[in-house]
Amino acid sequence: MAVVPELPMIPKTGVPLRWLETDLPRDGSIYRLTQPRGMDPNRIILPRQQQPKADFDLIRTWLGHCRGSHKFCKPRKPRGASLKNFRVIDCTTPTPQVTVQSWSERYVALSYVWGNCKEKLPKTIIDAVEVTRELGEQYLWVDRLCIDQGNEEEKLYFFPKMDMIYAGAEFTIVGAAGDARTGLPGVTTKQRKPQIQVELSQRSGSQNIVNASTSIQKEPDIGLELVGVPLEEYELEREDEDGWLDDYRHGLTGSIKIDIGKVLEDQDVMERYEISREHLEVFQELSHDFAHSDSLTEFLEKTKELARRIGIPLKELIPHLQGQANRNPTQGNEPEPSAINLSTLKRSIARPAKPFRPLPPSRIRGKTILVSLMQEPRMTIRNSRWATRGWTYQESVLSHRRLVFTEEQAYWECCGLALSETTDLHPHILQPKPGAPMPSYMLSGIFEDDMHSIPNLQYGFRSSSTIRLEVSQQVQQLASHIRTYTSRTLSNDSDSLNAFLGIAAYYSINKGISLLLGLPVWVGLFADGKFGLQHSLALALSVWKHTAQPVEPGAAMYIADCPRRAVLPSWTWAGWQGTATFSSEESADIGGADTVYSDYLLAWTSEDWVHSIDDLWSAEMILHDEGGTDSMTMVSDVPLPNTNDVSKKWLLTVRNPLVLKHMYLMRSRNEWEWRRLMDWLVEIHLSVPMTEQALTAGHKSGELATVLVFTGTVPFIWNDVARFLILRKTDDGKPSRWERIGILTLRKGDEMMCRHADYDTEKMIRDLPVRGFGEDMQLG
Repeated sequence: MAVVPELPMIPKTGVPLRWLETDLPRDGSIYRLTQPRGMDPNRIILPRQQQPKADFDLIRTWLGHCRGSHKFCKPRKPRGASLKNFRVIDCTTPTPQVTVQSWSERYVALSYVWGNCKEKLPKTIIDAVEVTRELGEQYLWVDRLCIDQGNEEEKLYFFPKMDMIYAGAEFTIVGAAGDARTGLPGVTTKQRKPQIQVELSQRSGSQNIVNASTSIQKEPDIGLELVGVPLEEYELEREDEDGWLDDYRHGLTGSIKIDIGKVLEDQDVMERYEISREHLEVFQELSHDFAHSDSLTEFLEKTKELARRIGIPLKELIPHLQGQANRNPTQGNEPEPSAINLSTLKRSIARPAKPFRPLPPSRIRGKTILVSLMQEPRMTIRNSRWATRGWTYQESVLSHRRLVFTEEQAYWECCGLALSETTDLHPHILQPKPGAPMPSYMLSGIFEDDMHSIPNLQYGFRSSSTIRLEVSQQVQQLASHIRTYTSRTLSNDSDSLNAFLGIAAYYSINKGISLLLGLPVWVGLFADGKFGLQHSLALALSVWKHTAQPVEPGAAMYIADCPRRAVLPSWTWAGWQGTATFSSEESADIGGADTVYSDYLLAWTSEDWVHSIDDLWSAEMILHDEGGTDSMTMVSDVPLPNTNDVSKKWLLTVRNPLVLKHMYLMRSRNEWEWRRLMDWLVEIHLSVPMTEQALTAGHKSGELATVLVFTGTVPFIWNDVARFLILRKTDDGKPSRWERIGILTLRKGDEMMCRHADYDTEKMIRDLPVRGFGEDMQLG
């Protein structure tokens, strides 16, 4: 059951589209409290009454089920891997103590929001220690206490190893109900929100509805009683509309009149005498016709004695009498009462195709207790402060098992299960077959891959292993992580890259995918034996942008307003605040990931495809620090420098750059196109506010420049696109220093594609409206 809101333009007998996937999880379902299911497979979901304290017996069951059934959820600790000076909290001592242990020891991790806490051992950590004890573990890892916060060298060592720490934990405790000072609700002193519970008493028989022909009492409106809409209004609204409501299911077929109290009273009689509803209806008819002075209960007691004397139980009496009547039919007359044909006594309503099953008995006899399952915990977590913080993102994604404490209840999510305290699922749902995750028709978790890529809750569990995925799929996942991570907030700009290094390490492959200051690049050889770093970096530089809206409907100019993080370079998303995406704006709106970059990378690393895209051009670049102590070219097979130290200022120098001659944008003669630059279609994405007029004027004055970094012709996908970086002079007094403020793409029109069937990169560059800049450009 659920409380359905009345909304304008929505019929009272209907619900909004996707209401079951959006509003219902937000408000919570309502269930009738019943007797335990036993092993009845038809009762797949039952409610649980929640206690003020967390149910650790239940949580131990969750953990034990995962350990015993899910090989894919085991902590990931590669053979031979280790962490030096690995500290944990010993939870078995009277006062928790921080101690150095081998990383191979079992431990639990904590993910939480520190906030403005000034205490050394706040409530959330104290409660996490208690949870660790309750679940039979000895050690707890907490970043604030287990990494020396005053030791920069130690922090630089551990930040890139967050993938080892969280993926190697037995499970991760998540505090999603506040910050470090709040505590974990239901563990020690922090109370949680009570579960809503309503008790309905059964109405007496004197309140039953009577027929207007025998009483002046006005009949209640059955529509109001059952669906909250007057029956007359319901009939008008549903005229010629069959999809709003299942009439029979809600008791509205024909002229049936139903009293809820009578239904509950009948249910109690059926349970007590172990008879079906069909037989109950027969006994009610017989009691009315032949036992006027007896109540139904008195009549059933006498009938039960009759059945005992015959030698059968009461529930077999009706079939027995019907069998007797069939053997001795009455000729030419109406059947005697003993010769009962059940079909003539059924009410004239259309039965559904599904077989009728009586409601399961109530938990307390004679009472109906309704309990709320409370807000769907996945939505509670998504809307929590914890889900807005940058550091917590990789902590949840990298963990294999998570035990989340919300304000209302505990929630468990591993790579194959998603469970909550208020919902009791049938064992067949938990494990349809040995070692398998939950069935695909059950709601999946929210921590796999990207918890915010799609607004609505999804179904089915997916494999989280990056090893079995193609390179392009790994890059798409990585791009999705970047988009979600950059939508979150950080207290310190210097953490913009630090809080993502665990995910970067998880996806990094020796001589393959790696992250250069947050940008995915290929550091090995392509399938044709050529170095991949320059092409992959140039493409990554010119593909990522900030999510934004067009300046006007139909325009291909998107303007964001994102502050800079000056401690990191402008040419990486880590140097900015704001959501960064590798997708087109259209695919980003529906949770899509990078296609251009992943498609290129798939082709570059495939022996079957690589020779189809050998006609490419990318700008010559050198990566170096401001002091000149570290540098590397993009066309050599040397390891990437360690760029995790934010105290170093990393620059990217473009050698012999080609820049746009001008920025005079012309209106297209085609109404479906926005602007053209010469014969090229234009698309612009800016990270800072700027008008089209200011963009043109800035290029004319020399304060702005747009430099070509990547282009190529790929005949099999017609990807003839020139990709540029829009640069702005910095105000640090260095004339050759620029910052990236956006990207621009030029694409050939259809008529140019048709004219140049044998187009190659050299011809394409000659056709581009570019010129030599005359000196190298440093991007800070």
